[in-house]
Amino acid sequence: MLKGEYHFDYPSFETATEDVKDFISKCLETDVDKRMSADEAYDHPWIQKQWEKEKENLTIPAEVPGNILDFMNAVNFK
Repeated sequence: MLKGEYHFDYPSFETATEDVKDFISKCLETDVDKRMSADEAYDHPWIQKQWEKEKENLTIPAEVPGNILDFMNAVNFK
């Protein structure tokens, strides 16, 4: 039987925030009824903070819209 024992006593976690440790802990929960769902994971504060950082720097290359149109025309989407 899985014990689910772990700790954050590693050098890579020295600067980790409590949010990221909470996220990892909730993902590693061995009891499926207590484990975070995908929706809960998406809504977790750490994920939302990461998403906000990504959105700040998000750029779509200029050729992407044209490539999408080319693909749609090539496969004859209706």
